Amino acid sequence: EVFHPDDRWQPALTLGPRPAYVLPVEFLNTPSTHSRVPRSTIVAATQGAAPSLATYLSEVSAGQSTLNATVANWMVLDINKPSGNSVGTINMVRSAALAKAAALGMVTTGFQHILIFGDVPASVAYQDTALVQDHPAGGFPTTVFIHEFGHTLGLGHANRVACLGGGAGLSLESCGSVEYGDYLDVMGGGIGQAPHFSAPVKERLGFLTGGALLDVTTSGSYTLVPHEASGAGISLMAEYVGYGYFGEIPAVIWNIQPRRRGRKRGAEGLYH
Repeated sequence: EVFHPDDRWQPALTLGPRPAYVLPVEFLNTPSTHSRVPRSTIVAATQGAAPSLATYLSEVSAGQSTLNATVANWMVLDINKPSGNSVGTINMVRSAALAKAAALGMVTTGFQHILIFGDVPASVAYQDTALVQDHPAGGFPTTVFIHEFGHTLGLGHANRVACLGGGAGLSLESCGSVEYGDYLDVMGGGIGQAPHFSAPVKERLGFLTGGALLDVTTSGSYTLVPHEASGAGISLMAEYVGYGYFGEIPAVIWNIQPRRRGRKRGAEGLYH
C-alpha cells in the first residue's frame, strides 16, 4: 500500500457530514472471472451498521463527524486497467471513473472524498482520492477502506520511533521512524483490527476539544480517559520542548510514550 502525500493540498478539516463518492469499477480488459461484490454489500460496509466506514468515523470523532456516502452501481470504465501505483495511475482511474459516472447521468461534484473500489491496480491514495482493491475471492475489505479513507483526510501512516541504546542520555535525534509501526492505530500496523486514530491525530482533525486536551507545563499526576469514554476528562496530554511528548489511552490500552511531530516525505504527519 502506498500513500502519495502532497504538502500543497489540504483537505477541508470540518466537523459534521463528510460527503463521499464510492465508485465500484471494472476496466475494458477486466477478466470475465472477476467477481463483483454486490452493491448492497458495499452500501452496508460503507453506510451500514458496525463494522462500517460510517460507524468508524462517528465513533472515532465521538459523534462530531458523519459520513454521507453515495454508492454508485458497478461501472466498466472506457480504459484498460493501468498498472502501478503512481499519482498518474490514480489520476487516470479517477478521471475515467468520474467521466463514466457523468455519462451515466450521475452527479459527480460536491464530494470531499472519492473512493474507487474494485478491480483497481493497487490500494493507494492521493489527495481526496483513494483506490481500494477488492479481494480476489470477493468480499469487502472494510478495514483497508477505513485506512485509505484516512489518507483522504490528509493522514500519513502511523509509525513508531525505534531507538538504539537507552538510559538517561538517550537522544531522540538518534532515533528512527518505523513505518506502520504503531499497532494501536488503523493508519499503522493495526489496519487489520481498525483501532482508532491516535489522540494527536484526533486533535488535528478537531475531534478533541475543550478539556480533552491538556498542555502540560508543570510536573504532576494526571488522569487520562479514553476519548470514546462517556463523561468529560483529559484524553491527550502534550508537552512541546523540542519534540512533542504525548500521553494517551487508546481504547482501554495504556500508551504513554514519546511521540515525535514532524514531516514525512513532505506531508503533514505524526511520527508515532
